[in-house]
Amino acid sequence: MHKSSVIPICLLASILAFPAFAQQTAKREEPPERPRLDEGSGFSRAPSLEGRIPPISPDDPSRFILDRGIRVEDHPNGIGRYAAQAPGLAAVCDLDTYLPCARILWVLRFPPVSGATYQTLVPARVQLHGPGSEAWWTPSVHCVIYEPRRLARNKVSSGQSCMHIVDAETQQMEWLIGGRIEGLDPDDYGVYEGWIPVTITMGSQQWIVDVPVTYERFKRVASCSLESSTGNPFISGIPHHGDDEDQRGGTVDVSPASGVRSVLALSGDLAGRCGSDGAGCPSLSFTTGWARFQADEGTTWTFDVSSVSFDGGGNTESDWTWTVGYYDYDADEDGGPFVIQTSKSPSFSESADPWFDSNRYAHIFLGGSIEIEDDWEAGSYSETATVTFCCGC
Repeated sequence: MHKSSVIPICLLASILAFPAFAQQTAKREEPPERPRLDEGSGFSRAPSLEGRIPPISPDDPSRFILDRGIRVEDHPNGIGRYAAQAPGLAAVCDLDTYLPCARILWVLRFPPVSGATYQTLVPARVQLHGPGSEAWWTPSVHCVIYEPRRLARNKVSSGQSCMHIVDAETQQMEWLIGGRIEGLDPDDYGVYEGWIPVTITMGSQQWIVDVPVTYERFKRVASCSLESSTGNPFISGIPHHGDDEDQRGGTVDVSPASGVRSVLALSGDLAGRCGSDGAGCPSLSFTTGWARFQADEGTTWTFDVSSVSFDGGGNTESDWTWTVGYYDYDADEDGGPFVIQTSKSPSFSESADPWFDSNRYAHIFLGGSIEIEDDWEAGSYSETATVTFCCGC
């Protein structure tokens, strides 16, 4: 696979922008024969009388509404649109982020008994059927009280069991069902499904609500992409001496850094006028650029930035000399992991061994230096560089 992106970098007066691209695939397997429930519908059933306390109204089990089942989407690439149904959210069923969790509602036409104890229990684990290794779901149940007058929703207890005691006139009962998967081989991607019997008991009454669990493990997508930058190397406010001045030139140097601001240094006549750090010339302004790219382990890649030359308006051209920084935790340069490479045409490949974060991104920070010649005329100068990222080369 070959992906590349060519982007202009305008030095001294322009904007740097990188496109991003990604792809995803998922392998789906046929669900088990037991029918699945669609979101927004469901059913409850009375338990078998054998070995259980019989319900008072076995012919009317519709005391509960299954608003939705458990739906978890586990994507190893961390793609944003799956975040709302991530496995970690199903483990906690937070009231603000409970989308992966199942939700059971008490039907309002059957008011709960004020002051009565409603005990809810889920099994220690249930089996999930899927394309790969044997997997299990360890469920948890969260008892929630909703107070319509105050528009307030609160968890009252959680665990393998939980308990409600409500005021039937001012409070309503809800249940959130979540949990964690066990025994899943990360390489066995596909859809895993099962059912959780949620048992609700109050005195001599008992009901069971069947809650479906769908856990979809996506296949890791081979990802190579060049991401956006937040700026470009930019310098403005360099003082221009009049024609009667002898001292005009010098070198402007901006070091790459991972922070918002970097270090600017002046030398030559410019340092004599402004100070080596530019503090004597308050109009001086500068920024650095950065880019990041994503590449899977074992994938060959290259990252190149072309050279740039400026016409100063006089008889000379000056080259912008790139200074590029990146993290290499195995490096032993000055005792730190931040490596700076200086080159008119910097080039990186997988042999450079930059550090990748947990999402497989490597971060590149762009700075550089340029020599201002004595015969440059006052004005604004900008040129472009070509940034090329090639994956699978």
